Amino acid sequence: MKRITFLFLICILSACNQKQNDQDSLKLETTNVNQLVSAIDQLPVNELVNKVEVDSFGNTIDTVSKELIKYYDNDKVAYFHKTSYTNGDELILEQYLIPNGEFILMKTSSPKFNYAQTIISDIDSTGLILGLTMFFVDNESTDTIDVNYDYDFNRLNEREKLIISTEKDTINVNHHIYFKNNQPVREYNIVNSDTTSISSSVYVKDVLKESVSEDFSNGNLRRRIESYYNKSGKIVSGSIYFFPNGEQVKNQESTYKYDSENRLKSITEKTLPYIETRFFKMEYIKK
Repeated sequence: MKRITFLFLICILSACNQKQNDQDSLKLETTNVNQLVSAIDQLPVNELVNKVEVDSFGNTIDTVSKELIKYYDNDKVAYFHKTSYTNGDELILEQYLIPNGEFILMKTSSPKFNYAQTIISDIDSTGLILGLTMFFVDNESTDTIDVNYDYDFNRLNEREKLIISTEKDTINVNHHIYFKNNQPVREYNIVNSDTTSISSSVYVKDVLKESVSEDFSNGNLRRRIESYYNKSGKIVSGSIYFFPNGEQVKNQESTYKYDSENRLKSITEKTLPYIETRFFKMEYIKK
């Protein structure tokens, strides 16, 4: 159950990123994922980005992750590859995206645990996702999961509601997304009739300003994540709360700073109540 739920939530997280404003005007020449991926493979690498942990004086401690990014001519991300280093393992994420911000192919893997997952989107000519197919290998086990997308549209042909669902063995997972002005404002994740998470987002002139996500276990609130964004829709601060014995306790707070090009420059993470603080900086290498 944990594996299937985890896989499904990765899909939801990636599929529900904030979309570009020109989504309705997108017209793809082909919906063949292999052809779209092949075209993206021909694009040059535009950026290499390293996330580095530093001490309070700015001295390097270790490289936390490395990112490789390709852009379309309009500066929208076409390809993203990230390798994160944690607990002696390399966690690898690879995404191919069309210009409206939807992914068409995503791969994740963990060499240490011999785990790999591939997700392929079924799309129409406007870039709307119609469904997903997930393939994964876990040690000696292989499996395939189909994920269904069911939309409701308003009279302007804007999305009002989306139910993303999958069923495997005795596990039924549904993710309900409600839209306003084609932006996701409310989300519910339901596993076997139990609500496991609720999220809400606030937009101002189509730009994300704040979001809240709450996780539940056996009907009890366990974790709350609050995030706040700048006028460009980039995160500037966040907090994580836990609820032992039903009481809210702040566990972590983070702040994000950007350079003159509005690129993420540094992150400060403070863990409470022990006041452990970690500092990270981003190193941009352009080709």
